[in-house]
Amino acid sequence: MTKQRTIVLFAFALMLGGGISSSPPESADTFTVSVTGVRNGTGVVAVALFSEEAAGGFPQAEPLRSTSALASTTGVELTFEDLPAGRYALALMHDENQNGDLDTNDYGIPVEGFAFSNNAMSDMGPPSFSQAAVVVDGATSTSVSMIYMGGS
Repeated sequence: MTKQRTIVLFAFALMLGGGISSSPPESADTFTVSVTGVRNGTGVVAVALFSEEAAGGFPQAEPLRSTSALASTTGVELTFEDLPAGRYALALMHDENQNGDLDTNDYGIPVEGFAFSNNAMSDMGPPSFSQAAVVVDGATSTSVSMIYMGGS
């Protein structure tokens, strides 16, 4: 799969999310992500939450949940509530123009910010689920820093 297609699938999965699992949570665990390094206050920071079941398709699979908040250079905090304990991974994007896509240049390089939990990175495309996985057990928090590769 080409890097550009992977990025488009990631953005599509991020915007498709929002579904909430139909099974009731086993506990009332919360997972909070603090986002730093947002380059401007334009648009929104969107985050998609993936469960272990989506491990093979991360981040192209449909996320378990998604949410967004207005972008801010002072940081953004987003919380997922009522999660069962388990391993989760996050994929984020700074959708500056609020078009629902992670915009790329002609070479497929993102011109908007993106990030993954654990600040996980890969040489070719997105990281694996295991690289980005965070164990949620009780009130859990993590922080990530946005990555900007191109554009302004």
